[in-house]
Amino acid sequence: MPHFKNKKIRGQVFDLAHLDPFVFSVTHNETDYSVRVTYEDHVFTSVFNPDHHTPDLIYSRRPGDWRAFDERRWELSRDLPQLFSTIGGHSVYRSKDRNFFFLRGMAGTPPYAVFFDPTRSKHKDADVAVIVRSAYEKGNMTKWASPVSFPRLVDAVARGVQTPLGPPVQIRRR
Repeated sequence: MPHFKNKKIRGQVFDLAHLDPFVFSVTHNETDYSVRVTYEDHVFTSVFNPDHHTPDLIYSRRPGDWRAFDERRWELSRDLPQLFSTIGGHSVYRSKDRNFFFLRGMAGTPPYAVFFDPTRSKHKDADVAVIVRSAYEKGNMTKWASPVSFPRLVDAVARGVQTPLGPPVQIRRR
């Protein structure tokens, strides 16, 4: 069963199968960890407001939690599985809200900010669960944050120890 139901708007079907949970491997200091990635609907929806007159824009997974399907977020979300699968030794950063994020994009475009929470996995197929809370272009993103390599973050979460963060540095977009 798919994690999200496809969305049909004005006769066009937007496939959401790319956001099904998946597991990939990360190595830190010769220890292999499996990481299970799941997504919340904020990676392809935005805040519902009165400008969303068309009922087919409404996307709701829970009663009373209306969001608006966002075609641009959906388009960008298609890269999320690949971004996580290739995160390797790249740095991620602690956000002010205590979750983590990384940025991707090219000069001249707003950075694509991906926010996630890592926890010990409750699934037998993974050591660490990563829940991608939201992902969108964020033009006013902070330029400084405390980094940690993704494999080191996974290691700390899997072992249940505090995540070792570096001092705040200027964020580099990839």
